[in-house]
Amino acid sequence: MANFENAKWAPGQMRYFLHNKSFDLFEAEAKTYAATRSAYYASFLCFEGIRYYCHRKENGKLELVLVNWDQNLERFRQSMAFNLSREQQSIVPTKEELEDLFINKYFSNPALRPYLEEMADKGVQGYLRPFTLDEEHSMGVSFPHYPAIRAVTCMYDRYLGEPFTGVVIPNLIRAVGANGTGCLKLGVNYSMSIKAIDEAKSITPEAAA
Repeated sequence: MANFENAKWAPGQMRYFLHNKSFDLFEAEAKTYAATRSAYYASFLCFEGIRYYCHRKENGKLELVLVNWDQNLERFRQSMAFNLSREQQSIVPTKEELEDLFINKYFSNPALRPYLEEMADKGVQGYLRPFTLDEEHSMGVSFPHYPAIRAVTCMYDRYLGEPFTGVVIPNLIRAVGANGTGCLKLGVNYSMSIKAIDEAKSITPEAAA
């Protein structure tokens, strides 16, 4: 599976509630409740991974370059929509709302300025990790009652990609394909990926994702 070498996390974690569109910035280590639908039943549990670079322009101002920005935002929107009920589809943020959230509210927050300056000076890559949670302190198998987006970001030296050695595990591949979520970043899909690697290693010990 993919991995990151020498990751350094930014000092802030953001939260955005879908219902009232409120924004908060917490410390990077901010926690959530232990008893939630997301923790127990993977309710409204999806995420995205967006690589980016930060450099200084000729005038000295910082500039972010985000890789595959439009495609990643749309996939994140589709992942959220999949995790919400029919009645909740109207609260899925638009692409423009997500851009405003991540660029104008999160990255532009003064708390992240030293982190971005360090990143530009070092010339390293960055990784934005937005993810979703049901923020209600509750249990019960249902759609989320307080769906929210959280996000953290880090800089790193090198992205360790995926090797090519492996075997096909048909029953696990079909499970992801049949429910139409193969193109989405959902926690359950990645759990099946890890299980597939474990099964593959029983056939080819050097197998990987």
